[in-house]
Amino acid sequence: MSLSGSYRIESLKRDNYDTWKLQAQAILTINGLCNYVSGKTLRPTTEGSELEKWDQEDLNAKSELILIISPGELKQIKNCKTSKDLWDTLSKNFESKGPVRKATLLKQLILHKMKDSDDVRDHLNKFSDTVDKLSEMHVVINEDLLSIMMLYSLPPFFETFRIAIGSRDQLPSPENLKIKNWRKARHRVKQKPLRWKVHSLVEIIKEQDAQLRQAMTNINRIPSKNVVSVFNTDMQQNFADQETPKPRKKL
Repeated sequence: MSLSGSYRIESLKRDNYDTWKLQAQAILTINGLCNYVSGKTLRPTTEGSELEKWDQEDLNAKSELILIISPGELKQIKNCKTSKDLWDTLSKNFESKGPVRKATLLKQLILHKMKDSDDVRDHLNKFSDTVDKLSEMHVVINEDLLSIMMLYSLPPFFETFRIAIGSRDQLPSPENLKIKNWRKARHRVKQKPLRWKVHSLVEIIKEQDAQLRQAMTNINRIPSKNVVSVFNTDMQQNFADQETPKPRKKL
């Protein structure tokens, strides 16, 4: 039984191979298929039930992997015969440590910008993940430069925070800066309900003002002797949902 559909796993794309690999290994392990992919369980050389079982299990492993690969990446593994062939092909294509891979990661680090609606934690984690990948390839970036790149990857909301950090004699490390950004984002989230309440109140005032203007327009269109009755009718319609307080009984 396939377990890939039982878990929320992001399909393999060009920029998420490292995390995808860990999750794919977990799925294969739960299904008892990891040894087929790694090559530890070799294909029997003689015909019989053992060979049929191996072929079926290897096909299951291959199918599990295909189900968690995005359609755009399937073309590179379409000619793979076994699950090990598929796994090795992905490893070769995505774990490359050559100049092209380094250039891609550096470009991703420099150009990746957070949108105002994005989660700052996801953004900063992705930033750190890219730095870690470059470090594994022996590409070490100065910490001050990383802090500056991190600051300028944030949206305009962080402008005041960015200026405050930039005016210091010494920049915080990327890790400390990440923590400060998280706190800033949490403070922003706490402020949102107040802004929403103010916005809602303004909308209510606008709506009631429009209703009053409409009532006054209706009054101006009718003879003076009917003004009172029309005005009362409009007000009753506008505030029909408001319950009139009942007079208290005298003791």
